Amino acid sequence: MIDAMTTVTDPMFVFDRKRIVDFGIENKIPNAHEYREWVQSGGLLAFGPTIDGIWRRGAYFVEKILNGAKPSDLPVEGPSEFHLAINLKAAKDMGLSVPQHLVARADELIVR
Repeated sequence: MIDAMTTVTDPMFVFDRKRIVDFGIENKIPNAHEYREWVQSGGLLAFGPTIDGIWRRGAYFVEKILNGAKPSDLPVEGPSEFHLAINLKAAKDMGLSVPQHLVARADELIVR
């Protein structure tokens, strides 16, 4: 029996994310992910950086390098902003209630 599931950031999983989240809903398995796109595809919740934020930060470093900065002089960075997305419809479909403090903290709620 599977009590819960999460995914890793891998193109194979991203490509099949709809099948993965549908499996979770059909089998009432809570699922957590890194990117909000999973929640938009029907997943229960996601907490992590936004993909567009990662691309913007990457563009910042490309600009620095194109303007003459040495890559070895640039800092290594991790994400500094995290996005919490919750799919309340998925929670309802799985028979779960989401604690109100998480709903209040969410950056994005999906209710349809």
